[in-house]
Amino acid sequence: MDCCLGGIKGCAKILAPILIPCKLCCGSKTSSNNKNFPKPPPPAPPSPSPQPPPSNNNNPSPTSLTSPPDSNTSPSQPSPSEVLPPLPTGEYEVFLSFRGGDTRHQIAEFLSLFLKTRGVRAFIDDNHGYHGDEIGPSLTKSIEQSKIYIPILSENFADSKWCLKELAKMVECQERDQRHVIYPIFYMVEPTDVKNQTGPYQKAFQQYEDAKKISPDIIKNWKHAMRVVGHKVGRTIKSKDANLAVVIDGVASFVLRHLNKNESVSYADIRETQKDKDGNINLQKKLISQVMIREDSSSSINMVNDGIKLIKDRLSSLKLLVVLDDVDDKFRFEDVLGDPKNFSPGSRFLFTSRDKTALIDLDQYRKLYEVQPMNEKLSCQVFLRYAFHKDSPITGYENLTKKFVQKIGGVPLTLRVMGSSLLGKKIPFWEGELKKLRNSPNQEVKEILKISYDSLDPESKQVFLDIACFYIGIDQEKPSYMWSDLGLYPEVSITILDNRSLIKLGYDDEFQMHDQLRDMGRAIVRDENPEYAWMRSRVWDEKDALEMLRMKKGSNQVKALRVDDAYNIGTLTREHFLNLQELRYYDAGGATFGGDCNNILPNIRWLSLRGHKNKVYHPANFHMENLTANRLKVLDLSGCSTSLTKIPEFPQSWSLEVLNLSSLELSSGLELDVSNLRNLKVLNLHAIKLERIVGGTIGTMEMLRELDLSMLECNNLEEVVVDIGELSSLQILKTTEAEELPLLGKLPTSLKVLHTSSPVVNLSELVALEELMVVKCDLGLQIPTTKSSWWSESKLKFMMLKNSNMVPAESSSSSSSCCRLPTSLTNLHVWDCSELKWLPNLENLENLTDLFVDGCGSLQEIQGLDNLLLAGSSKLESVSMTYCPLLTSTFRRRHDDVGRREKRVESMKALCIVKCGGGIPHLSNFPRLTSLEIGDVTDELAADQQGMGSQLDGIANLEELKYLSLFGLSSVDRLPSLSKLRKLTFLSIHDMPKLREIEGLADLKSLNELVLAGCTSLERLRLIAADDGLNLKELKGLDIRGCKNLPPGDLCALKAVNLPSVHIKWPHEPYEDDEPNILLDEFDAVLREMEYEDESS
Repeated sequence: MDCCLGGIKGCAKILAPILIPCKLCCGSKTSSNNKNFPKPPPPAPPSPSPQPPPSNNNNPSPTSLTSPPDSNTSPSQPSPSEVLPPLPTGEYEVFLSFRGGDTRHQIAEFLSLFLKTRGVRAFIDDNHGYHGDEIGPSLTKSIEQSKIYIPILSENFADSKWCLKELAKMVECQERDQRHVIYPIFYMVEPTDVKNQTGPYQKAFQQYEDAKKISPDIIKNWKHAMRVVGHKVGRTIKSKDANLAVVIDGVASFVLRHLNKNESVSYADIRETQKDKDGNINLQKKLISQVMIREDSSSSINMVNDGIKLIKDRLSSLKLLVVLDDVDDKFRFEDVLGDPKNFSPGSRFLFTSRDKTALIDLDQYRKLYEVQPMNEKLSCQVFLRYAFHKDSPITGYENLTKKFVQKIGGVPLTLRVMGSSLLGKKIPFWEGELKKLRNSPNQEVKEILKISYDSLDPESKQVFLDIACFYIGIDQEKPSYMWSDLGLYPEVSITILDNRSLIKLGYDDEFQMHDQLRDMGRAIVRDENPEYAWMRSRVWDEKDALEMLRMKKGSNQVKALRVDDAYNIGTLTREHFLNLQELRYYDAGGATFGGDCNNILPNIRWLSLRGHKNKVYHPANFHMENLTANRLKVLDLSGCSTSLTKIPEFPQSWSLEVLNLSSLELSSGLELDVSNLRNLKVLNLHAIKLERIVGGTIGTMEMLRELDLSMLECNNLEEVVVDIGELSSLQILKTTEAEELPLLGKLPTSLKVLHTSSPVVNLSELVALEELMVVKCDLGLQIPTTKSSWWSESKLKFMMLKNSNMVPAESSSSSSSCCRLPTSLTNLHVWDCSELKWLPNLENLENLTDLFVDGCGSLQEIQGLDNLLLAGSSKLESVSMTYCPLLTSTFRRRHDDVGRREKRVESMKALCIVKCGGGIPHLSNFPRLTSLEIGDVTDELAADQQGMGSQLDGIANLEELKYLSLFGLSSVDRLPSLSKLRKLTFLSIHDMPKLREIEGLADLKSLNELVLAGCTSLERLRLIAADDGLNLKELKGLDIRGCKNLPPGDLCALKAVNLPSVHIKWPHEPYEDDEPNILLDEFDAVLREMEYEDESS
């Protein structure tokens, strides 16, 4: 599979993010419309293998497509593979038996030779020269060790006792172990004659019986063998004029598939196939014909049940790879292919679908994987293959190529369509197409993407269009209040859209949508009236919105309107909205109202009159009580101007559910009346100043789910929140840096997110909490001791402590050994906690992926981190420990962990240790590192070892590294060779005064930036090749300031080479070793890139 919006066949046909359930799985659309697109000369490169999704979301993990375990046995019975030992391996894989006079110079020799050319070890025997009564032990061994038997049954086959004995032995072996396969070729005979020993075989068996020289039991055994083989599926040759090449190819294909020398592959487009009346039958025929490569193999299928029986009879013994593209929820596996248990263990069924719920009835086998967009480099390769039929752009097209690839965003379908349409075109045409692409999607791309949209129910369509036009990046809960009132069933609709990969939900449940899907949704709205925006259901384009309001146009078709710069219009009056009576969503930035605004917007559900950056304005005469907005659900007045002298009153008739007054700049002495806000579910009072809150306490707002009081200044705040613990529905609470709120009482146990600057007195009871952020808490965060069950029962995943201390909940305890953090924790961030001396033991944090400890000047130990690495089951992905100079013995050293070596941590991607004590871990244990930064690290054990230099030896084998920074390691005089770090793009080795040489620099072909500043003893710089060219072809920046010992010859050679694209800072230029450290910024950039890759994987 290629990627998000990717398809099966290379990059040619695609629709939505692919989901791959294994043995039975899901993915994306492949269009049947494949017209007029030239194939690039070489095939487009495959995309990288999809990576596992991150543990912080609900995306399913990828696994191989496997057959059901023990598919032909009940759970209480062992499978044949558990009972029987492996088949013996011998000199031959295939045993070929035939009557020499009949077929030696026909099919037998040709088949034997053909198999050998395909790497198959075939034993060929035609009883030539036989003079004994029994087949010998060596021949018996060859039969027993072969996996496939191919008897060629000709007219005179039964005349040979030798042939019959071989056949009987084959059947005996196959009946003893079903893993042996008999695949007969009926040469000029009918299978029924073989089964019944009639026709040419009747005379031979009659003679054996009449002669009475052979035991009746032996003859009976021969007949049994003939009968068994006559029932087998094989090949029939009816005349000497038959095309032997076709037969031999078919037999060889069967052999190769069964021996796993290649897989039996079948591909079918389900959506297109099932449009036909006999769609399921045609699908069965296609599967059988593609696998068996036999013209008449599927001709007997007239009903679906016939096909299921034929598939079971003919395909059950094969190891299959079957690709079924574009499966929907109407497809039923058993209705087409039968019971999954009928197929051989190891068979794979790869389904692509727009819907995650496809094949839900096969959930016991089904595994899902969502394929992500291609990266920019691979996207560029695909685009170039179609736009230029080569791997590099024509001179002059480089910048345009980059802009197209960035706009398309890693979608193979659009890369193919746009690349093909640009082939051979001039630059002005390219520029015009780019401009069009920015405004609307390509028509063919739009038509293919629209298939998913067309299959939605009416409610889901409306929700999708709203998201595409207005709600990308918005928490799903906010518009849901509006959608519920409109009867759009948001919970159902959002689930459908997510299952069909038309949207994604981010870490904070915000809506995400691929640019191509967003553009397709907006194009659907534009098509409602291509000429007049004010005749469409939704208006989001700034130009269209401003024109509509300025001209006082509008219609009842307009249901939603957003204008970010409403201040450009001037004062809005009643006349601007007279033609917008059906408006249900209005979002205006910087709007100023005047005149009579009574009784406007009667159907409004979402009203946002938010502030605008750098603009001072106020909704002067816009009084809430004058609105007949009895169905208003969301009101956003955030950021309104300093001119407001009165907080709007909220009529009792309203059923408001979301109120956002954050950063509302008010005159002093104002009060907020909450008496009419009993239905509120979200209240945001972030960073405003109030004299008082009146009309009731927070506890009286019983339906509240989210409350933000952070940075709120209110004189009676402590009184208002006294009963906050009674809010049984509250899930999100933020009170960070709220003045007049030094203490909080008991908090509701329903909380999932808590940001606070107050002590949490009942933390052990908040087991549902998933995110905890404590900032500037003078009294410290009280951590329950190990006596509490909190650490084992809590669902906490993210914990951040900033400018705060951490203390045990019981005053008698005072160290890390008495406390534990929840085992569920995945992210632990501790920043600028200057008084913090210890952290709870981390040994139990088996789910921890990210650890950040920064600026904790008093921190002396991080217990358990080394044991977490020793466990071998660590899920750690990034560890950053910076500016903690008192840290000691963080990692075990080689001399004190005899018998307890750290295990390889394959998950670790980023490691940063700067200005810390305690040394560094064994770097060779992190083979998948992509970012490594070590600077100003002290190690009290270095004197007993070979110094810090030896601890850096593990860098040599970190072949996945992209970013490497080493600095301030004053004792290091050597580094390991960097020649294996072929993926490295950024390398900084600075302020290491004893370092003399860096080996392997010339091999770093991907390097973009090289910083060697402050390495005053550096004596060699091997960057110039023998042909006077720069070895590092991708290099863009080189900093060698302060490298005063570099030989003049190296510098002269560097100056002599024409390097217009490389910015060089020379040794004589000013250099201060206390310059701002840019590498920490690089490390942060790496982490952001990792988070992006994880969210997309």
